Amino acid sequence: MVAVLPAVTPWGSVVAAVAAGALLVGTAGPDPGSVVFKLRLSGLAVAATAAGLLADTAAVTLASSPMPLAVRRLVRIAVVAAVALSWWLVGAALAGSAVGPGQAPALLRELVVLTALAILGSTAVQRWSGDARGGTGALLAIGWFALSLLPKTANLPLPPPPAEPASASPLTVVVAVALGLVLLLSRDPAGLRLSGRLRRER
Repeated sequence: MVAVLPAVTPWGSVVAAVAAGALLVGTAGPDPGSVVFKLRLSGLAVAATAAGLLADTAAVTLASSPMPLAVRRLVRIAVVAAVALSWWLVGAALAGSAVGPGQAPALLRELVVLTALAILGSTAVQRWSGDARGGTGALLAIGWFALSLLPKTANLPLPPPPAEPASASPLTVVVAVALGLVLLLSRDPAGLRLSGRLRRER
């Protein structure tokens, strides 16, 4: 399955996002604040487009295969995670000294959160809309990132700033919940119908 993924997944947008992100960070200039923001923005683009690798154009054909949907999807999720991590290594290297030792863990944590949310959005769209591509699911990660840029107010719950040390725990919970929902949404539909039927018969 891993061997055939390059031939059946839409890599074009991911490659474009990685190249554009590298160019954006590499030409950000000497201002550390600008470099860090462009690194975050590029990470969002890579996470959002990498989630498109979950697109399974053969989903209908493979619905009756012995390999469960969750297993097939986990293979693709592993590829998405590898793409995001590879981008982080490239982006951090291009950012150089602009990303200090205190910032690096926070920026990596934000990329993990955005990737998990993009995966969740893609999985949910595929589950509920019947669209095997699920590309619009990346809007969940984009919305999260946009909300994190808004000024904090007492009455409006917003994503915690990734640079704050106190945000590590809630962001870890967000990742765990997102991946848990992905596994829940990756149950085979036929299995769910069979389980419901058996309960009714009992």
